[in-house]
Amino acid sequence: FPTRRSSDLVEELCVCDIACLLDLSMASASHHLRKLANGNILDTRREGKIIYYFIKDEEIRDFFNQLG
Repeated sequence: FPTRRSSDLVEELCVCDIACLLDLSMASASHHLRKLANGNILDTRREGKIIYYFIKDEEIRDFFNQLG
């Protein structure tokens, strides 16, 4: 299993990568990511069938960058 790094959390990642990093099923990761996107914490970008998620709020991104 990959190790989690705070820098992984500030990148743009697809559901499958996030599920792998957090050791979750894709369905569970997708469900939680959708809730975070609906709460304006995450934003998305679509490339074909793949949806990429990234942290929307600059202050939250900066926080995770400082941890890295």
